[in-house]
Amino acid sequence: MTRATGAAKPTARARIARVSAWRGWRELRAAPCRFWGLAAFLFAVLAGGGLFVVTYFASSYASEQQVRAQALVSSVAVSFGAHLRGALNPSLAVATFVESGPPPTHESVQNWFTRAAPALVMASPAIDDVQIAPCGHVAAVYPLVSARRNATGILLGGGHDLFNASSIIANRRQAAILALTTRQLHIEGPKNILSPLTTCTASCKYGQSALLSRIPLFASTTAAADPWSLGYRWAAAPGGPPLGPFTNVTGCDVVRSAATGASLCDTNATGDGRRFWGFFTIIVMWNQLLELAGVERLGTEYKWSIARSVETSDGTGAFPLVVVSSSDGSLPTSAYNAGAVSNVVRAYSSAWVITIEPRTGSLTPVLQDGAIAGVVVLAVLITALIVFIALQQQLNDNLLYSMLPRRIVSMLRAGEEHIAEHFEHVTLLFTDIVRFTDLVGTITPHETMAMLNDLFMDFDEIAQRHGVTKLETVGDAFVAVAGISGERDPRAQALQIARCALEMVECAGRHELPNSGNMLIRVGLHCGPAVGGVVGRTLPHYSLFGDTINTTARMESNSLPGRIHVSDKFAAAFVAAEAADEAAAAAAAASGAPLPPPLPFYLQPRGAVEIKGKGVMETHFLLRRGDAIPHGELLGPSSPQRTFGSSTSNNSRSVLKTAESSPVDIEATLITIDALALPTPGPLLSWLPALRATKGAPRLTRSAP
Repeated sequence: MTRATGAAKPTARARIARVSAWRGWRELRAAPCRFWGLAAFLFAVLAGGGLFVVTYFASSYASEQQVRAQALVSSVAVSFGAHLRGALNPSLAVATFVESGPPPTHESVQNWFTRAAPALVMASPAIDDVQIAPCGHVAAVYPLVSARRNATGILLGGGHDLFNASSIIANRRQAAILALTTRQLHIEGPKNILSPLTTCTASCKYGQSALLSRIPLFASTTAAADPWSLGYRWAAAPGGPPLGPFTNVTGCDVVRSAATGASLCDTNATGDGRRFWGFFTIIVMWNQLLELAGVERLGTEYKWSIARSVETSDGTGAFPLVVVSSSDGSLPTSAYNAGAVSNVVRAYSSAWVITIEPRTGSLTPVLQDGAIAGVVVLAVLITALIVFIALQQQLNDNLLYSMLPRRIVSMLRAGEEHIAEHFEHVTLLFTDIVRFTDLVGTITPHETMAMLNDLFMDFDEIAQRHGVTKLETVGDAFVAVAGISGERDPRAQALQIARCALEMVECAGRHELPNSGNMLIRVGLHCGPAVGGVVGRTLPHYSLFGDTINTTARMESNSLPGRIHVSDKFAAAFVAAEAADEAAAAAAAASGAPLPPPLPFYLQPRGAVEIKGKGVMETHFLLRRGDAIPHGELLGPSSPQRTFGSSTSNNSRSVLKTAESSPVDIEATLITIDALALPTPGPLLSWLPALRATKGAPRLTRSAP
């Protein structure tokens, strides 16, 4: 026993073929403006709305981050300025002591410095040491050994001359002259303060660098008692030799007062009885100052930089900014983007700019670009999905409208359960394939379905082109109707159905049968009243009911292969349409307008035919101009034998007798013609003149075609 295998998965080529055969492409090509317009509108709404939301939230987020960053950098800047000023404020105390009172002596200053230095160092944790330099010579440093430097860093050997250009540490001359010229506290650095002989003994996170602040001291003096000319001699440091006296102040003489032009080292150099006495220096450890300012609070979220103004002595007043420290190394301030946030701190004669910037480079969310791309992609996908749904809905509607009239679909969608309509006049068409039952027995089911599908697809297009509604297909039968939607005029209906039926016969003749030969169909046409409606809940289908449908089916079953068999009622409507066409041609001829082309078809009377369930009926064949059915073939091999006489005269008399014996049917036909307000039928209805003659009606003298 073998196990059934599942269906094979479709190949990639099969999938591509299935997508290519999707009928939605046809709908898209048929109405490009509708669907592409819908796509453009949806994309604009979705993408625009999404971008607005993303931009709004990104802007709100950026504003919040701006406020947060500004508050953070302001907090750090305030703390930095407070600790910097706190570390430099002892300079003001020293300046007050030296500059107030009588001219100080070197001994008095030394005694005061020895007592005051410990308190001055304790003013701020960032202070490394304090120094005093009478006449520009560093004479005392406190403490001798700091937490950051060992004893080898003490520079007391010989008294370091700040005006000397050959310093063992660095050139301090320019800074000393600048401080002396501006007569203000001058800040230098941050710069490395370690000599090649010293080492970093504490935290060097931001480098072993420091700020050097110098304030020039001006003491009251007179020519008679000038401590400057006496030089100075300091007491020896513990374990060291005495210092001094030093009277040679290199470079001081070249510093001139802007007001008096005299050397600031001269008596009354400032114009108020004072002269330069010396410098007081405070060294502030840079890394300790940054820790006190709380730059660590910036965390890893921001990168920061601190820039300071550089005072110049060239008289231009230009103070460029130079980055002196940064979380990522020394960077120029221009390296920061527009998302950077800054705050300015002013301390004495210098300005400090603290700048922070998100490490992402912007205050906007990191995912903003991704969110924008996501919105665009999502808008494209949603637009494509909605357009696909719209196309699929259009296909479903097309399928639904092919089975039900549009108004019936609207009624069903509105929830109506019982749908019924009465039509005063509809025109029906029935077709049937000749010898279909015998044909099916000789071909495969696949060939049968392919043959019917190809044929009925062509019939669908023909019916749609002529404004005829397809009702259904029953086996090999195709049923269509005119008059349930659109045209209500019986004459227009007759012409619609006539054109449709003739084209269907010709179309069927072009279809080759699977075994051999071309296809033949029988067609029946009839018109009259009918009732239409939808019956059932499952697979609802619109159907017509009434004797008109049965009679149309009889017209088809009694037709000949490849012929269109029509009833007397259809003939009456057709003749009325023909008369209207002739009247229009006559009116055009009278007015000199171009004549419209004549109708390309006509009716050939078949005569009286026995119709099952209907009795004897006068019927006709619808033919194209130039076509005719021989008299011997009018009845056809499958029609019932008539019992009228063999001669023409006997046939005529039999027709009249039959007509007289069936007054109801004949009168109904006449009443139908009169009710339609149609002209008197022409000789195409050859039996009507004889009937009217028997009833006293005027004879018709128009000759047969």
